[in-house]
Amino acid sequence: MNSSRPFSAMMCLAALSLVSILFITGCGKGDDDHDHGPDGHVHNDEGHHHAPPRGGIMVELGEHEFQVEFKIQHELNVFTMWIMDGHAEKSVRIAAPQVEMVIAMARYDAAQAFGGEVKEPFNITLLPAANATTGEKVGDTSQFNAPLKDLQDMTQFNATITSLTIRGKEYKDVKLSYDDAKVKK
Repeated sequence: MNSSRPFSAMMCLAALSLVSILFITGCGKGDDDHDHGPDGHVHNDEGHHHAPPRGGIMVELGEHEFQVEFKIQHELNVFTMWIMDGHAEKSVRIAAPQVEMVIAMARYDAAQAFGGEVKEPFNITLLPAANATTGEKVGDTSQFNAPLKDLQDMTQFNATITSLTIRGKEYKDVKLSYDDAKVKK
């Protein structure tokens, strides 16, 4: 009888047990450092994060209650905000007639080589958008758009949503740091 067979069987059983434990424990809301790839979510030193489904910039609302994604869509000539559940998996529709944002610390492409031209703070209004694919309508939508006219050549800016109510809960002064270099095209 070969004495290496029991050892090999024990090693195989130990490896299978370890894989089973990892599979069963899955991905909780821990502070461990691992990445689930471009379509999953990330745990790292900054906490629990979900990858933005459309490649934009994500902001968490509350304690993992909702996610809001922002993206300048140059091809559509709009700045878009999408509201999603806490895991960024499902759209969350709201009835808001508009969403107000204050844009500050804006930098423009034209002068980027010289540190960028900085514009004074200004307001933009995102309006509810209908979406035939999802059946969303103005007054019952998760998507809000603003025309790019004021954001056309921006590469970086800080913004604040003054107030956003989702499912009866109001979120005030929601901060966003937008960097076009971090957005998937």
